[in-house]
Amino acid sequence: LGTQATVTTALRNVYQPMVVQHDPDANRVQVLYCNNNTNGGAIRISAVDGSGNFSFGSEIVVTANNFDYPAICYDTANNKAVLAYKNESSSGDGTALVGTSDGSNGMTNGSAVTFETGIANFITAVFDTANNKVVFSYANGGNSDQPTCIVGTVSGTSISFSTAVQLAVT
Repeated sequence: LGTQATVTTALRNVYQPMVVQHDPDANRVQVLYCNNNTNGGAIRISAVDGSGNFSFGSEIVVTANNFDYPAICYDTANNKAVLAYKNESSSGDGTALVGTSDGSNGMTNGSAVTFETGIANFITAVFDTANNKVVFSYANGGNSDQPTCIVGTVSGTSISFSTAVQLAVT
């Protein structure tokens, strides 16, 4: 293992997890988290050397809105990071955006899009390589936290969504 790296000193008393993913095109890791000083979402990007050491870039603000339940995956078909979070400043809506790496430790983000109007808890994200789609799962807080999935399609710096499907719970 490499040496310990401090992502940011703003991560004290964070109650939701940080999430991390690998960008294979830029060979960087991307860490998405809540900045406890602002309650907004932020991302830091780092190279990892052969010894496992990190060299993080500056914090990139994802949203200034109150941010919870972050999720991130990498769309290998479009070479984009797809970020999702619960927007506490908008009734807990499930929100997503597309990030474009600059090939180093920077990223530019597209516009935020709502995929769940209501409360999206415990969001997870995965990229389906067979169909070149992003899949989010979440607990639909507007419907007794029923497990729900939705499929997203990335185009440029935006993402659009199918109709959400509730999983049958017996």
